Amino acid sequence: MADMVFTNKNNISPFLAVWLAMNEYRQETRPNVISATTLIRPLRQVVLARKYKDLSKQADIADLVNSRMGTALHDSIEKTWSQEPAILKSLLGQFGIPTAMLDKIKIQEPVENIQEDDIPIWVEQRHEKEVTAKSGNKYIISGQFDAVVSWRVFDNKSTSVWTHIYGSNDKKYAEQGSIYRWLVPNMIKDDLMQIEHIFTDWSGVKAMQDKQYPQSRILSKTLPLLSYVDTEKMIQNKIDLIDYYLSQDDSALPLCTDEELWREKDIYKYYKDPSKTSRSTANFGTEAEANFRLSADGNIGIVIKHPGGVKACKYCSVQNVCEQYKQLKLTNQIKD
Repeated sequence: MADMVFTNKNNISPFLAVWLAMNEYRQETRPNVISATTLIRPLRQVVLARKYKDLSKQADIADLVNSRMGTALHDSIEKTWSQEPAILKSLLGQFGIPTAMLDKIKIQEPVENIQEDDIPIWVEQRHEKEVTAKSGNKYIISGQFDAVVSWRVFDNKSTSVWTHIYGSNDKKYAEQGSIYRWLVPNMIKDDLMQIEHIFTDWSGVKAMQDKQYPQSRILSKTLPLLSYVDTEKMIQNKIDLIDYYLSQDDSALPLCTDEELWREKDIYKYYKDPSKTSRSTANFGTEAEANFRLSADGNIGIVIKHPGGVKACKYCSVQNVCEQYKQLKLTNQIKD
Protein backbone atom coordinates (compact mmCIF):
# COMPACT_ATOMS: atom_id res chain seq x y z
CA MET A 1 0.00 0.00 0.00
CA ALA A 2 1.24 3.47 -0.81
CA ASP A 3 2.35 5.48 2.20
CA MET A 4 -0.28 7.49 4.02
CA VAL A 5 0.13 11.25 4.11
CA PHE A 6 -0.71 12.70 7.51
CA THR A 7 -1.21 16.25 8.67
CA ASN A 8 -1.26 17.47 12.26
CA LYS A 9 -3.23 20.71 12.19
CA ASN A 10 -3.84 20.67 15.95
CA ASN A 11 -0.23 20.00 16.96
CA ILE A 12 -0.99 16.74 18.72
CA SER A 13 2.12 15.40 20.46
CA PRO A 14 4.26 13.07 18.31
CA PHE A 15 3.83 10.37 20.97
CA LEU A 16 0.05 10.22 20.44
CA ALA A 17 0.26 11.09 16.74
CA VAL A 18 2.21 7.90 16.00
CA TRP A 19 -0.39 5.84 17.91
CA LEU A 20 -3.21 7.44 15.91
CA ALA A 21 -1.42 7.02 12.58
CA MET A 22 -0.63 3.35 13.14
CA ASN A 23 -4.31 2.49 12.79
CA GLU A 24 -4.25 3.50 9.12
CA TYR A 25 -1.52 1.01 8.27
CA ARG A 26 -3.82 -1.91 8.98
CA GLN A 27 -6.10 -1.25 6.02
CA GLU A 28 -6.98 -3.85 3.39
CA THR A 29 -4.74 -3.70 0.30
CA ARG A 30 -6.52 -6.08 -2.09
CA PRO A 31 -8.39 -3.94 -4.65
CA ASN A 32 -11.49 -6.13 -4.97
CA VAL A 33 -12.23 -6.46 -1.23
CA ILE A 34 -15.22 -4.64 0.26
CA SER A 35 -15.72 -4.82 4.01
CA ALA A 36 -19.08 -5.29 5.70
CA THR A 37 -18.87 -1.79 7.18
CA THR A 38 -18.08 -0.29 3.77
CA LEU A 39 -20.93 -2.15 2.13
CA ILE A 40 -23.54 -0.47 4.34
CA ARG A 41 -22.22 3.04 3.62
CA PRO A 42 -23.94 5.32 1.07
CA LEU A 43 -23.43 4.16 -2.52
CA ARG A 44 -22.07 7.56 -3.56
CA GLN A 45 -19.42 7.50 -0.84
CA VAL A 46 -18.33 3.93 -1.62
CA VAL A 47 -17.97 4.55 -5.37
CA LEU A 48 -16.11 7.86 -5.05
CA ALA A 49 -13.75 6.36 -2.46
CA ARG A 50 -12.84 3.55 -4.85
CA LYS A 51 -12.49 5.89 -7.82
CA TYR A 52 -10.27 8.33 -5.97
CA LYS A 53 -8.23 5.97 -3.82
CA ASP A 54 -5.45 8.46 -3.19
CA LEU A 55 -7.85 10.59 -1.16
CA SER A 56 -8.16 7.83 1.42
CA LYS A 57 -4.38 7.98 1.81
CA GLN A 58 -4.55 11.50 3.23
CA ALA A 59 -5.76 12.25 6.75
CA ASP A 60 -5.38 14.68 9.59
CA ILE A 61 -4.37 12.98 12.82
CA ALA A 62 -7.16 14.62 14.85
CA ASP A 63 -9.79 13.06 12.58
CA LEU A 64 -8.55 9.57 13.46
CA VAL A 65 -9.24 9.73 17.21
CA ASN A 66 -12.67 8.03 17.15
CA SER A 67 -11.64 5.22 14.82
CA ARG A 68 -8.40 4.63 16.72
CA MET A 69 -10.18 4.43 20.06
CA GLY A 70 -12.65 2.00 18.54
CA THR A 71 -9.81 -0.16 17.26
CA ALA A 72 -8.10 0.00 20.65
CA LEU A 73 -11.29 -1.29 22.28
CA HIS A 74 -11.47 -4.21 19.85
CA ASP A 75 -7.77 -4.99 20.30
CA SER A 76 -8.16 -5.01 24.07
CA ILE A 77 -11.18 -7.34 23.97
CA GLU A 78 -9.39 -9.68 21.57
CA LYS A 79 -6.33 -9.73 23.85
CA THR A 80 -8.52 -10.48 26.87
CA TRP A 81 -10.22 -13.45 25.21
CA SER A 82 -6.86 -14.81 24.07
CA GLN A 83 -5.99 -15.65 27.69
CA GLU A 84 -5.99 -19.20 28.99
CA PRO A 85 -9.56 -20.64 28.98
CA ALA A 86 -9.21 -21.58 32.66
CA ILE A 87 -8.62 -17.92 33.58
CA LEU A 88 -11.56 -16.76 31.50
CA LYS A 89 -13.89 -19.40 32.92
CA SER A 90 -12.86 -18.47 36.44
CA LEU A 91 -13.87 -14.87 35.77
CA LEU A 92 -17.12 -15.95 34.12
CA GLY A 93 -17.92 -17.92 37.24
CA GLN A 94 -17.67 -14.73 39.29
CA PHE A 95 -20.43 -13.23 37.15
CA GLY A 96 -22.96 -15.94 37.94
CA ILE A 97 -22.27 -18.58 35.26
CA PRO A 98 -22.96 -22.02 36.86
CA THR A 99 -20.11 -24.53 36.95
CA ALA A 100 -22.09 -27.00 34.82
CA MET A 101 -22.41 -24.38 32.12
CA LEU A 102 -18.76 -23.33 32.38
CA ASP A 103 -17.72 -26.89 31.50
CA LYS A 104 -19.64 -26.59 28.21
CA ILE A 105 -18.02 -23.31 27.13
CA LYS A 106 -15.65 -23.65 24.19
CA ILE A 107 -13.54 -20.56 23.45
CA GLN A 108 -12.19 -20.00 19.91
CA GLU A 109 -12.65 -23.68 19.02
CA PRO A 110 -13.04 -24.52 15.31
CA VAL A 111 -16.74 -24.77 14.53
CA GLU A 112 -16.37 -28.38 13.38
CA ASN A 113 -15.25 -29.31 16.92
CA ILE A 114 -18.36 -27.90 18.58
CA GLN A 115 -20.77 -30.50 19.97
CA GLU A 116 -24.54 -30.08 20.17
CA ASP A 117 -24.63 -29.14 23.87
CA ASP A 118 -21.49 -26.94 23.79
CA ILE A 119 -21.59 -23.17 24.31
CA PRO A 120 -19.21 -21.68 21.72
CA ILE A 121 -17.54 -18.29 22.08
CA TRP A 122 -15.68 -16.84 19.11
CA VAL A 123 -14.02 -13.43 19.31
CA GLU A 124 -12.73 -11.04 16.60
CA GLN A 125 -12.71 -13.45 13.67
CA ARG A 126 -12.58 -12.35 10.04
CA HIS A 127 -14.36 -14.28 7.28
CA GLU A 128 -14.83 -13.76 3.54
CA LYS A 129 -17.06 -14.73 0.63
CA GLU A 130 -16.85 -14.01 -3.09
CA VAL A 131 -19.67 -12.28 -4.97
CA THR A 132 -19.89 -11.90 -8.74
CA ALA A 133 -21.45 -8.74 -10.16
CA LYS A 134 -23.70 -8.79 -13.23
CA SER A 135 -20.72 -7.67 -15.31
CA GLY A 136 -18.76 -10.75 -14.27
CA ASN A 137 -16.40 -8.78 -12.03
CA LYS A 138 -15.66 -10.56 -8.79
CA TYR A 139 -15.59 -8.96 -5.34
CA ILE A 140 -14.69 -10.32 -1.93
CA ILE A 141 -16.98 -9.41 0.98
CA SER A 142 -14.96 -9.36 4.18
CA GLY A 143 -16.23 -8.99 7.72
CA GLN A 144 -14.79 -9.30 11.20
CA PHE A 145 -17.34 -9.79 13.95
CA ASP A 146 -16.64 -8.67 17.50
CA ALA A 147 -17.96 -11.82 19.11
CA VAL A 148 -20.32 -14.73 18.66
CA VAL A 149 -21.63 -16.20 21.91
CA SER A 150 -23.84 -19.28 21.84
CA TRP A 151 -24.59 -18.72 18.13
CA ARG A 152 -25.57 -15.02 18.56
CA VAL A 153 -23.45 -12.23 17.11
CA PHE A 154 -22.40 -9.41 19.45
CA ASP A 155 -21.18 -5.99 18.32
CA ASN A 156 -19.58 -3.37 20.57
CA LYS A 157 -20.28 0.26 19.68
CA SER A 158 -18.73 3.36 21.22
CA THR A 159 -21.46 5.90 20.69
CA SER A 160 -23.55 8.72 22.12
CA VAL A 161 -26.42 8.26 24.56
CA TRP A 162 -28.87 9.71 22.04
CA THR A 163 -27.87 7.22 19.36
CA HIS A 164 -28.99 4.49 21.77
CA ILE A 165 -32.19 6.25 22.81
CA TYR A 166 -33.36 7.18 19.31
CA GLY A 167 -31.99 4.09 17.56
CA SER A 168 -30.65 6.21 14.72
CA ASN A 169 -28.13 3.55 13.68
CA ASP A 170 -30.22 0.45 14.41
CA LYS A 171 -30.98 -0.27 10.74
CA LYS A 172 -27.31 0.01 9.81
CA TYR A 173 -26.24 -2.17 12.74
CA ALA A 174 -28.77 -4.85 11.81
CA GLU A 175 -27.53 -4.88 8.21
CA GLN A 176 -23.95 -5.24 9.42
CA GLY A 177 -24.88 -8.12 11.72
CA SER A 178 -26.85 -9.75 8.90
CA ILE A 179 -23.79 -9.64 6.66
CA TYR A 180 -21.78 -11.39 9.36
CA ARG A 181 -24.39 -14.15 9.54
CA TRP A 182 -24.37 -14.44 5.75
CA LEU A 183 -20.59 -14.91 5.91
CA VAL A 184 -20.70 -17.65 8.58
CA PRO A 185 -24.23 -19.09 8.92
CA ASN A 186 -22.74 -22.18 10.57
CA MET A 187 -21.48 -19.98 13.45
CA ILE A 188 -24.25 -17.36 13.67
CA LYS A 189 -27.58 -19.15 13.92
CA ASP A 190 -29.59 -16.77 16.13
CA ASP A 191 -32.10 -14.46 14.43
CA LEU A 192 -31.16 -11.65 16.83
CA MET A 193 -27.93 -9.72 17.32
CA GLN A 194 -26.82 -7.97 20.50
CA ILE A 195 -25.42 -4.46 20.44
CA GLU A 196 -23.31 -3.40 23.41
CA HIS A 197 -23.43 0.40 23.57
CA ILE A 198 -20.50 2.00 25.39
CA PHE A 199 -21.46 5.64 25.80
CA THR A 200 -18.88 8.31 25.09
CA ASP A 201 -20.94 11.14 26.59
CA TRP A 202 -22.72 9.45 29.50
CA SER A 203 -23.43 11.61 32.56
CA GLY A 204 -23.88 10.20 36.04
CA VAL A 205 -25.60 13.42 37.09
CA LYS A 206 -28.19 13.11 34.31
CA ALA A 207 -28.77 9.47 35.24
CA MET A 208 -29.57 10.53 38.80
CA GLN A 209 -31.89 13.33 37.69
CA ASP A 210 -33.75 11.45 34.94
CA LYS A 211 -34.74 7.78 35.28
CA GLN A 212 -35.47 7.67 31.53
CA TYR A 213 -31.83 8.44 30.89
CA PRO A 214 -29.52 5.36 30.64
CA GLN A 215 -28.65 4.31 34.18
CA SER A 216 -25.35 2.72 33.19
CA ARG A 217 -22.53 3.70 30.86
CA ILE A 218 -22.93 0.36 29.06
CA LEU A 219 -26.31 -0.87 27.83
CA SER A 220 -27.35 -3.74 25.59
CA LYS A 221 -29.90 -3.73 22.80
CA THR A 222 -31.12 -6.67 20.70
CA LEU A 223 -31.96 -6.19 17.04
CA PRO A 224 -33.57 -8.60 14.55
CA LEU A 225 -31.37 -9.72 11.68
CA LEU A 226 -32.47 -9.93 8.06
CA SER A 227 -33.07 -13.41 6.74
CA TYR A 228 -30.20 -15.10 4.94
CA VAL A 229 -32.05 -14.77 1.61
CA ASP A 230 -32.83 -11.07 2.10
CA THR A 231 -29.25 -10.40 3.17
CA GLU A 232 -27.89 -12.08 0.07
CA LYS A 233 -30.23 -10.00 -2.11
CA MET A 234 -29.10 -6.81 -0.33
CA ILE A 235 -25.43 -7.66 -0.85
CA GLN A 236 -25.86 -8.65 -4.48
CA ASN A 237 -27.84 -5.49 -5.26
CA LYS A 238 -25.24 -3.24 -3.62
CA ILE A 239 -22.35 -4.97 -5.39
CA ASP A 240 -24.12 -4.64 -8.75
CA LEU A 241 -24.67 -0.92 -8.14
CA ILE A 242 -21.09 -0.31 -7.00
CA ASP A 243 -19.69 -2.21 -9.97
CA TYR A 244 -21.94 -0.35 -12.44
CA TYR A 245 -21.28 3.17 -11.18
CA LEU A 246 -17.53 2.59 -11.01
CA SER A 247 -17.61 2.63 -14.81
CA GLN A 248 -19.87 5.70 -15.08
CA ASP A 249 -19.17 9.41 -14.95
CA ASP A 250 -19.45 10.95 -11.49
CA SER A 251 -22.44 12.99 -12.63
CA ALA A 252 -24.46 9.77 -12.99
CA LEU A 253 -24.03 8.82 -9.34
CA PRO A 254 -27.20 8.93 -7.21
CA LEU A 255 -27.16 11.66 -4.59
CA CYS A 256 -26.96 10.74 -0.93
CA THR A 257 -30.40 10.71 0.66
CA ASP A 258 -31.41 12.97 3.55
CA GLU A 259 -31.09 9.94 5.84
CA GLU A 260 -27.56 9.24 4.60
CA LEU A 261 -26.69 12.93 4.99
CA TRP A 262 -27.97 12.94 8.59
CA ARG A 263 -30.08 15.92 7.63
CA GLU A 264 -31.90 17.72 10.41
CA LYS A 265 -35.55 18.67 10.04
CA ASP A 266 -36.45 21.77 8.02
CA ILE A 267 -37.36 24.89 9.99
CA TYR A 268 -40.04 27.33 8.84
CA LYS A 269 -39.31 30.78 10.20
CA TYR A 270 -42.10 33.32 10.50
CA TYR A 271 -41.29 37.02 10.36
CA LYS A 272 -44.16 39.30 11.33
CA ASP A 273 -42.31 42.29 9.88
CA PRO A 274 -40.90 41.31 6.45
CA SER A 275 -38.41 44.17 6.61
CA LYS A 276 -36.75 42.72 9.69
CA THR A 277 -35.43 39.22 9.00
CA SER A 278 -32.39 39.27 11.27
CA ARG A 279 -34.45 37.46 13.91
CA SER A 280 -37.63 35.43 13.39
CA THR A 281 -40.83 36.06 15.30
CA ALA A 282 -41.43 32.31 15.68
CA ASN A 283 -40.08 29.03 14.34
CA PHE A 284 -42.18 26.03 13.27
CA GLY A 285 -41.50 22.43 12.32
CA THR A 286 -44.02 22.38 9.46
CA GLU A 287 -45.06 24.83 6.76
CA ALA A 288 -48.72 24.42 7.75
CA GLU A 289 -48.04 25.58 11.31
CA ALA A 290 -46.08 28.59 10.07
CA ASN A 291 -48.81 29.54 7.59
CA PHE A 292 -51.46 29.22 10.30
CA ARG A 293 -49.59 31.79 12.39
CA LEU A 294 -49.18 33.99 9.31
CA SER A 295 -52.95 33.85 8.70
CA ALA A 296 -53.72 34.55 12.36
CA ASP A 297 -51.65 37.74 12.14
CA GLY A 298 -53.57 38.94 9.09
CA ASN A 299 -51.10 37.74 6.43
CA ILE A 300 -48.84 40.72 7.01
CA GLY A 301 -45.62 38.75 7.49
CA ILE A 302 -43.62 36.16 5.57
CA VAL A 303 -42.59 32.53 6.05
CA ILE A 304 -39.11 31.45 4.96
CA LYS A 305 -38.06 27.81 4.77
CA HIS A 306 -34.62 27.01 6.16
CA PRO A 307 -33.48 23.54 5.05
CA GLY A 308 -32.22 21.32 7.85
CA GLY A 309 -28.46 21.22 8.08
CA VAL A 310 -26.53 18.08 7.14
CA LYS A 311 -23.94 16.53 9.45
CA ALA A 312 -22.53 13.48 7.63
CA CYS A 313 -20.53 15.35 5.00
CA LYS A 314 -17.99 16.72 7.43
CA TYR A 315 -16.97 13.14 8.29
CA CYS A 316 -16.82 11.97 4.66
CA SER A 317 -13.40 11.19 3.19
CA VAL A 318 -14.46 12.02 -0.38
CA GLN A 319 -16.02 15.44 0.18
CA ASN A 320 -13.31 17.13 -1.91
CA VAL A 321 -14.44 15.32 -5.08
CA CYS A 322 -18.16 15.23 -4.33
CA GLU A 323 -20.30 17.71 -6.26
CA GLN A 324 -23.22 17.17 -3.88
CA TYR A 325 -21.03 18.26 -0.97
CA LYS A 326 -19.85 21.34 -2.87
CA GLN A 327 -23.44 22.36 -3.62
CA LEU A 328 -24.53 21.82 -0.02
CA LYS A 329 -21.60 23.90 1.20
CA LEU A 330 -22.34 26.64 -1.32
CA THR A 331 -25.90 26.89 0.01
CA ASN A 332 -24.74 26.86 3.65
CA GLN A 333 -26.39 23.52 4.45
CA ILE A 334 -23.32 21.88 6.02
CA LYS A 335 -23.65 22.01 9.79
CA ASP A 336 -20.50 22.55 11.83
